[in-house]
Amino acid sequence: LDRWMKNVGKLSNAMDQKGIQIVIMRPIPIFSSDSVSCNSSYLSKLGSNCHQSKLQYNQIFSVLNKKLEALRRGDPNITLIDPTDALCTGAEKDFCPRNINGKGLYRDSDHLNRQGSAMISDLLIKAISGKDGDQIRSAGSK
Repeated sequence: LDRWMKNVGKLSNAMDQKGIQIVIMRPIPIFSSDSVSCNSSYLSKLGSNCHQSKLQYNQIFSVLNKKLEALRRGDPNITLIDPTDALCTGAEKDFCPRNINGKGLYRDSDHLNRQGSAMISDLLIKAISGKDGDQIRSAGSK
């Protein structure tokens, strides 16, 4: 991890000279198993492997997220985005489900499917362009 971070720092310096910003996404919530049953709204209520609390997420990725935050603080050319802003629900974004309304967000235990990817696309678009996804889509349709 330390070697990767050092190389990202070098890449960021090179890209900064070209006016290109680096965008890094924090890890997505992960699950202990692939559970097709989570895609059923009824069965998903029964299995604890169908959701992850934000507390669990923070515990799993504590070291990595702290290092990413330190990298961001030390380099103004790096933007760090948090996928839990889009993937987690609840008033405090404290509940990260594998599915929403019976639609799965993951293709396996730690990779988003098309639905899950679409949920984080606006975060990426905004980080890269400074505009939200709706602005980009409406400009493209004109």
